[in-house]
Amino acid sequence: MNKITEIRRVISNIPNVFIELPPEDVDRSSDPAIKTLWDNHQNDGKAIENFCLCEDELPKSPDLTGPEELFEYGADIDQNELVKALGGTAGNQIKQAILKSKDGLGALGWYIPFHVKNVNPGIYIPMSSILFLVREYFWQLETDFWTKFKLAFRAIHQHEMFHFAVDYMTAQWEGITSSPCKLPGVNGLRSAKHGYILLEEELANTQMLFSFRWANKPLNIRGKTAALKKFVKNSKPGYCEALKNTKVAMFDKKCEMLALDYIASIPGYEGQHLNAVNINDLFLRFPRLDWRYCPIHILHDEKKFDLPLIWLDLPKFPRKR
Repeated sequence: MNKITEIRRVISNIPNVFIELPPEDVDRSSDPAIKTLWDNHQNDGKAIENFCLCEDELPKSPDLTGPEELFEYGADIDQNELVKALGGTAGNQIKQAILKSKDGLGALGWYIPFHVKNVNPGIYIPMSSILFLVREYFWQLETDFWTKFKLAFRAIHQHEMFHFAVDYMTAQWEGITSSPCKLPGVNGLRSAKHGYILLEEELANTQMLFSFRWANKPLNIRGKTAALKKFVKNSKPGYCEALKNTKVAMFDKKCEMLALDYIASIPGYEGQHLNAVNINDLFLRFPRLDWRYCPIHILHDEKKFDLPLIWLDLPKFPRKR
């Protein structure tokens, strides 16, 4: 993969390539309670020192481990107090806040494309969204609280990682054609009725489900996928269609369809030779898409629900020299 900072530098020379976010999206992504968990784009694109690999050493192998296995938690967190609070008033408040929001279950996290100026790109995950999934869908799993927490994080993170994959894919076509792809694609493919791209949300949830199916041993908990399917079933149109995509081949075919939809939106590009192109080779997805190329931001909204602050970090390793 190419560094996002380098991709942005190149596509910035293409007219009409950048997206303007609605003011409300800019505001929510600038909340002072947002803390960056991971961003390897700091210091002019050099990897920060809170992970064991420098950016130039990021592996090309599809055998990747996600941040859910690397979390560190604050030693002063009273887990019993947290569990008790979630099982009572705080848990009910979180549920009602999410269900009453304008996006409902579609707004557990959000992704800011690197096609946007003046806002930190990456995946944004409210702590309340993680706790909502823990309480409403993973509570009965026979495992400890923090494993449930990791499962909830992975669900939201992998959904949003698919949007990062689309962002990256469209940038590849912008580099090839020297014309915008992301912006006209979003404008042309977004459902007038629902306000989002139905197929893209379906495939984002499909990737989320597959990431549970292929979870390695620490997260290989009995009943986890069935619990996540209940969440998907309760989701909005588009999102819930992911339950139909039980085969990888079906997922790949629909990903190609989505890519072709975006490509067809490129102004002046007729795509005469697309039959000779392996479209999905330019569309990296789980598990080939390395999460470390996409920043992760956590919205610490625990105080809003009278919950203890959940200190969260990635372990710090010495830099390789």
